[in-house]
Amino acid sequence: MSGEGPKESTGGLAYEVILKPATKESNPRLPSPPKEKLTSHEELVKKLQQAEERRQSLELQKKEQIEKDRIKAQEARKKVLEEEERFAKETDAKLQQDLEEKEAKRKARLETLKNRLSDHLKKVSDLSKAASQEVVDIDLLKTIDKKLKSAEQKRTAELNKNLEKLKNHVSSL
Repeated sequence: MSGEGPKESTGGLAYEVILKPATKESNPRLPSPPKEKLTSHEELVKKLQQAEERRQSLELQKKEQIEKDRIKAQEARKKVLEEEERFAKETDAKLQQDLEEKEAKRKARLETLKNRLSDHLKKVSDLSKAASQEVVDIDLLKTIDKKLKSAEQKRTAELNKNLEKLKNHVSSL
């Protein structure tokens, strides 16, 4: 173990300690696998059959996995379609309910308006009758007033005439 002297740094003193001197590491070569002897025809056929079996089993596993994925995708699609159908039904029901509520409100508003208009029409009709009655009354009053004035004039004229006669009679006596 050796070390160098202290080095100054911003936070104080720093020491560098070397525990073991550097060594060169070498990667030992792995021995190559033993070389096989030439195999017989039966062993070659056997190995080819095993390889074919492995290839077939791997192919079968891939097909099974593909089938599982396909079934899973179909189920997912089916689930999405069911969810969309459910959502469409809920939305349609909600829309129908909203339309019915709006139609009921519109009918109630129209009924209220009709009632108000019929009340207003009744008041207008009553006022119109009263006004026409007043017009008739005014005309009647005017006619009566004219008749009274003419009767008053005739009476005054008659009185004046009678007074003249009396004056003439008194003067002739």
